[in-house]
Amino acid sequence: MEAPKRHDLTPYFDRSKYQEIGCYLGEWEISVPQKDSLEWCIVMSFLTDDCSDEELRKRLELLTGNGESISDVEKSIKKFNPFRNKHSCFYDKSFKTVCDAFKNILSNSLRESNILKATYIQKLEKASHLLNCCICLLNLRCCNVQEALRVYPGSASKIDIAKKIPQSLTLFKSVENKGRPRYSFGLKKELGLKLQKIALTGALKNAEIQNTNINKICSLVNPDEVFITTLLKSKFRYVISSVYRSPYIAWKFAEAGFETDPRIADSEGFSSFYYAVLSDDVDLLHVLYDYAANGCWGEENCSYRDLDNDVVSNLEKLEFVMKTDQTRSKDFKAMKENRRRFSFILQEMLLFNDFLKAVTKNMRNIRSRINGGTLVAQATKKQETVLSILENYDNFFVVEEDTSIGKIKIVDETERTDETKDINPLDNYKKFKHFYDNLDFTSALLFFDNIFFLKSRLSLEKISQYSDIESAFFLSVLSNKYFTTNVKNRTSLRGRQDSLRRKVNKDKLWLEGNSSNIYVVPWLERFQLREVIKRFIDVLRRNEVGLWNVRDHLPHCEVTEILVSFPEIKDELLIARLKHYVKTALCIKMDNVQSVFVIERALQVIGESIKTEDKIARSYCHLLSASLPSTTANTIRQLRNILSNLDEQESVTKFNTEKNFDLFSNIQTEIQKINYFFQPVYELQEIRIKDFIFKRSKMLVKDARDKSQNQLHISPLYEYELFESYLKLETELNDQKVKYSVSFQEFIGKYEMVLKNLVHRLESNIHHPEEVKNKISWPLEHLLNFIVEHFQFPDSEKLQEIMKSKNEISNDVHETYDHFVKNVKKFIDDLYPRGNEMETDVVNIHRFKQIIKGVIYDYSKEDRDRIMADIPECVKSFKHKLHDSLEKGILLSKKERDAAIENLMLSKKKRHKLKKIYETDTKGALDILRSAVEPMRYIEQIFRGESIGGKDFQSLCNIIPFSSENKSKLSVAVSGKGKVTYGDASSNLLNRIHHLKTLVIETNSDVRNLWDNAKNWKTKQYTTYKVVQLYMRDPQFQASIETLLFDCMNITRHKRLGLLWKKASNLFNGINLRNVLGHGSPILENLGELLDPEDLPSALVNEILQLMADEDAITAMRDLHRLTKGNFDNVMEQDQNDEYKELRDRVKICDRWKEYSSLFNGNMKENSSSTVSSISVVSSGSQNVSQ
Repeated sequence: MEAPKRHDLTPYFDRSKYQEIGCYLGEWEISVPQKDSLEWCIVMSFLTDDCSDEELRKRLELLTGNGESISDVEKSIKKFNPFRNKHSCFYDKSFKTVCDAFKNILSNSLRESNILKATYIQKLEKASHLLNCCICLLNLRCCNVQEALRVYPGSASKIDIAKKIPQSLTLFKSVENKGRPRYSFGLKKELGLKLQKIALTGALKNAEIQNTNINKICSLVNPDEVFITTLLKSKFRYVISSVYRSPYIAWKFAEAGFETDPRIADSEGFSSFYYAVLSDDVDLLHVLYDYAANGCWGEENCSYRDLDNDVVSNLEKLEFVMKTDQTRSKDFKAMKENRRRFSFILQEMLLFNDFLKAVTKNMRNIRSRINGGTLVAQATKKQETVLSILENYDNFFVVEEDTSIGKIKIVDETERTDETKDINPLDNYKKFKHFYDNLDFTSALLFFDNIFFLKSRLSLEKISQYSDIESAFFLSVLSNKYFTTNVKNRTSLRGRQDSLRRKVNKDKLWLEGNSSNIYVVPWLERFQLREVIKRFIDVLRRNEVGLWNVRDHLPHCEVTEILVSFPEIKDELLIARLKHYVKTALCIKMDNVQSVFVIERALQVIGESIKTEDKIARSYCHLLSASLPSTTANTIRQLRNILSNLDEQESVTKFNTEKNFDLFSNIQTEIQKINYFFQPVYELQEIRIKDFIFKRSKMLVKDARDKSQNQLHISPLYEYELFESYLKLETELNDQKVKYSVSFQEFIGKYEMVLKNLVHRLESNIHHPEEVKNKISWPLEHLLNFIVEHFQFPDSEKLQEIMKSKNEISNDVHETYDHFVKNVKKFIDDLYPRGNEMETDVVNIHRFKQIIKGVIYDYSKEDRDRIMADIPECVKSFKHKLHDSLEKGILLSKKERDAAIENLMLSKKKRHKLKKIYETDTKGALDILRSAVEPMRYIEQIFRGESIGGKDFQSLCNIIPFSSENKSKLSVAVSGKGKVTYGDASSNLLNRIHHLKTLVIETNSDVRNLWDNAKNWKTKQYTTYKVVQLYMRDPQFQASIETLLFDCMNITRHKRLGLLWKKASNLFNGINLRNVLGHGSPILENLGELLDPEDLPSALVNEILQLMADEDAITAMRDLHRLTKGNFDNVMEQDQNDEYKELRDRVKICDRWKEYSSLFNGNMKENSSSTVSSISVVSSGSQNVSQ
């Protein structure tokens, strides 16, 4: 079924000819299902015209033989809107009942006329007679206009004018590929326009356009114009970005009869690209280009990054359309003084299109030429793909304008003449900035889409050969994003969208002011990248693929090599990630289970951030760890390891503990305390990243000045001017650096903990020089040097002397370090003579850890209430009652006294003595009574997780008649082992999926509606889009669903299930998403935010939605396993029509059921692997993240 389509029917309609019978044509063509399409068209056309209730009843009587169902049909007619949902009315029970009734009436009438196999002409003749109306049938594909229109009945005399329905029905006829006729019906122009505006209102709401503007936009609708061009000519052109933000939203516009393909020409013959150029909004032009290049109006998702469908033909059609616009406008001649600028914008777009065509053609040829699934074939295909991307990037690297012909062209620098060398490269970079941005960002996208898989298949001579080019691309993209004042924040379908959850604070990286000199940095990074690319191309060309250098996975040592030479950037990303999750945890209100998930995520990230194992000495993980008391740091690291590797029992215990909001509220307070300890490291990194940028910028300037003219292709004419820009930039950088030199006295108190911890660790490891040098010494030396360099304080000269003595050459390494430690320790003791007592307890985090490990039991509110209900009121008052009687001298009866004394927490000997002296020695009796422990004191002690002695517990149970269940729970306080809770992997997985569904669907009505009605791929894609937007906009939603997804990944740690968590989408495809969540991947997360902000969120959200879709199958698998008790694979192989058939059928609906069967065959924990990495390719097993 197609979207509503409007036709100009003037050529087909002679008003004078049909005036006498009141015939008119409906201009909107509305599709119906293929089956019974003729009958559906007659019924729908007959019912959907505006008419009174009385008229509607008459029509229903003609269609059905009675008019009893008018109320139901009225409701259906009011909801009828094919512009909003072209399918819904054909599932409507009322419409279907009417259609079936009319089919019977028509069939019976034809049979009475002895017509058994009626032709469409006979059906139309009979229908027009039965309904007393004219039926106009149009065949728009008929070449002869006179023959295209047929009116039934053939003679107007066959209609009873007195009973004639004041409406003619318009039907359209077409022929499908198989020769079968297909019919659709027409709506009047006015009715169609009314329904179209209603649908437009809904589509604009989906696009999140403000209600105040929706009516104004709807008033712009002109059925004779392309709506996109109408918007481009109005003040509402900003709406276009929102429309194309999701293919689903654009699809809803197309379903409402609006043309969304920007290539389509308007009444003046121009495409939407022409008007986007005239708007002078380059970003908007790229939004339209991305949509058209990726063929998003089609029936399948298509992308030049994936080479799905015929992307090349899209790009060729785009070239034709843009050149047609250029020719028709005579190269924007009417724009007068703006002519050159508009022509320039379009030429840049055409040149970028040439680049994409070249890349996609090469990549498609490679795919078709190299077949086979062997490792050699896979490696060869990826090697040639990466080479193609890099070589094409190099070919288009420099462009310039040929003023003689007014065209932009590629510069072949190897064939430069003296005339073409006369160019200022910095001015060239600024002039063609839009083109270079598109070229650089798109090349980076395509490169990172493919490089990770190449690394996992092709081994090179040196690890650094991969990491060098990855780092160069990253630095080029980063510097362009943060150093240029015209950075793009485009809304695009395939990337470059402004990140809604930016974790890196741009103020740290983006220097103040709008100085044009700042362009020097990204320009130089570009040239630095190009040199690395050329070296890498040579490396790939030299490494012919063979059995000796292919591999089936990526070694752990190569996983995190990217940016290994730039720890300043890695730490900036790491700390930004840490601050993001900590801030989210501190901002949330602890009143529901979602807030608990946020706290858990923060604890996991904190633990990962202070994990120092396998970290290089220059990593700030060491400083973060040292900023906390050692016991606190150890507790958090241990908890992180537990949360990352829960077994089945621990999972159930954790899930139960998540109901204890009081515990997590206290943990939130402790996270605030931890965050306070992190502050000095945050401040250090803020200064460190700026310092890194300043130093690297100077280094690039120096290197550029040392390079020959041939290397940078700088004309002597511009050499002086260019280096003047370098010098000005250097001055600006130095000025900026002075601004952040501050007095250390303002921060001195914050650094006490980290300095003392680092010195203590150095003292403890003084006899291990290598470890000291690499892991302990560097953080301390770095911190002290940093204080000297960046802070102003009175003792800086003294500290400088200490650092200088450390670097003096000594034959005895131990003596050097021992002397250095003593001097530093004395310096710090002098700096902090009194010492600062800081509260460091994290008892609730420790308690949470102990609960999960089963050392203590977490008593829920329900547990406490049930235990307290077992305690008689008299037990609570016996001690007070005895004490009161002795104080007041009103002695109890012997029976009351003995009962009270027997229920005191006293030894048998003391109880006997108290009975004996109760009446004779008041003072002695009160002394014994005071030594008695209140039973409630023990209960409160147990509730706090503290242990009590076995004898005390037995005494407590002798006094209080606890139920066996409560006695079992309380016995934890004696045994020191938490209550054993039994669970299975499938139930644990279903528990997490249930919470995911609650957070993702149940609490978001728009997502729920989409989820319940997702029938086609575009609706499913839009569902993903909506959840991704929630993920990116709401940090609490993000953190909570990450916790739940990570739990799901931990539950499914089987080697077969590990393959489920392999990232299949573009950037870094093949990595293990479980390790991304477990360890964090600052590079992937932040590179993704720069290049394609929705890439990683989409990958995670797709996993979540898949889990929710699999929920019923997993439930059926669990029930089937519990009922059969046998080997699950064997049970599923049975093909009997037995009592389990329904369960087996529910299981088989799920494509992944064979992977999930691992949950029921054997011990999950035994099958988990211990290989780890922060970004690792999934090959034969999943990874354990505790290492």
